[in-house]
Order: sequence, then C-alpha cells, then structure tokens
Amino acid sequence: RFDAWCASPLLPARMIHNLAGIAGVHMFVESGVLFYGSGSIKVVQSDKSGKIHLCFRDKICRVVNLLSNELITKIASNKFTVSLNCNSPVLLRVIQ
Repeated sequence: RFDAWCASPLLPARMIHNLAGIAGVHMFVESGVLFYGSGSIKVVQSDKSGKIHLCFRDKICRVVNLLSNELITKIASNKFTVSLNCNSPVLLRVIQ
C-alpha cells in the first residue's frame, strides 16, 4: 500500500507523473507532455519543441494528424513518434 498526501491543490507535474507510475498507471507519454483524449481522438502538447514518443497498451493500426491530415504511422505497433512545436497541440485519430 502506498499513501500520498498533500495540502496543496496544485502538485508539480513531475510529482504527479512519479506517483502515477508508482500506482501502476500506464504512461502514454514521458513526463512534461500533456496528453488527453477520448475514444479514438487524442491530443498531445508540450512546452518544448521536438519529437515525443507515445506508447499505447495495444497495437495501433493507423495514426492520423487531424489538423494536417498527415498519416503519422500505419505500422501495427504500440509505439510511435510525433513531432511537436512548442505549445502547439497535435490532434490525433488513433485507429486500433
């Protein structure tokens, strides 16, 4: 059993990421990257430009950037890479 308590309503992102890892939560992206979505639609954003590696639980058949209509990957794998510009979100359709 692991208990974590904090009186502050805002925890540092690194601490939340580390606590989630200890609790056994699947990490889709590395710490410092915003990742959210529902169903097949996902959003990725970072305050730094560069390549971000995403890791899903199951194999992905196809990933499309919905803003540029770019096919990111069509290889059956659970890992792929997305290029991000600083503070510019990427909207993805993930097809399993």
